[in-house]
Amino acid sequence: MIRDLGMACKEWGFFMVINHGVPESLMSMMEAGTRDFFDLPEDEKRKYEGKGVVDSVRYGTSFGGGTGRGHTFFWRDFVKALVRPQFHSPSKPEGFSDLLAEYCEKMLDMGKVLLKGISQSLRLDIEHINKIMDIESSLQLWAANRYPPCPDPESVMGIPAHTDYGLLTFLTQQGADGLEIFHQDKWVEVRPIKGAILVNTCDHIEVNYPNNNGREVKSILHRVQVNTEKTRISIVSSIGPSPDTFVRPIEELPEEGEEVAKYMGMKYREYFDLMYDPQAIREVMP
Repeated sequence: MIRDLGMACKEWGFFMVINHGVPESLMSMMEAGTRDFFDLPEDEKRKYEGKGVVDSVRYGTSFGGGTGRGHTFFWRDFVKALVRPQFHSPSKPEGFSDLLAEYCEKMLDMGKVLLKGISQSLRLDIEHINKIMDIESSLQLWAANRYPPCPDPESVMGIPAHTDYGLLTFLTQQGADGLEIFHQDKWVEVRPIKGAILVNTCDHIEVNYPNNNGREVKSILHRVQVNTEKTRISIVSSIGPSPDTFVRPIEELPEEGEEVAKYMGMKYREYFDLMYDPQAIREVMP
């Protein structure tokens, strides 16, 4: 199993987890609660509209102007919440906050187990990544996306090609497929097993491995396509280092050559300072 996990991280940067210990009932309630949030009146959802990428709770929509050839539009509604180190949640629908807290705790528990396995696959101590990334104080985010049917899917994207920051991202989807990953110079559609949780490795776990420069664990490029017939709902939870963890290439990896590492070390919060608005970061991070 450890060997398979290591190969998945190295070759794909993406895998599916079954027998993950997250109750099916909890996953179903999370899906229903997410749909109920998106079905709230627009004025209720717009209370969470924010200007900063890392607002503690943020709702937004990409719709506007229609579609047309020669233009790029992103076809989705979304809601995001910062759930660790401090917990934030939409206050509606009723009971959603408690549901979200339980769901994200289960995702974190699964993440700790997977990081132990990844550590072992790299011939490190089983607790190595969890310890150096201070996973007990993980910066954890939750997000949900709704992609309604699109009249002209050839001219829009659900989400453009990107990689995720952090360590691991966990995803479930309902209603329709649409997720694609970039593998061996081509886009591959992901069709998940029923009940499985999709996992992709992210930027800051790739940064940890110096001599291999990202070839040992990949941060996978992925995107979302839309369709004309069905609404797609995706639910995402991502875990990263604690905000004050200094993320650097891991010196303890066995030497496999003299190649110079291409990643510089920095605190996780400093990464956000570079990417986004430093003042907004300080307002939501302890």
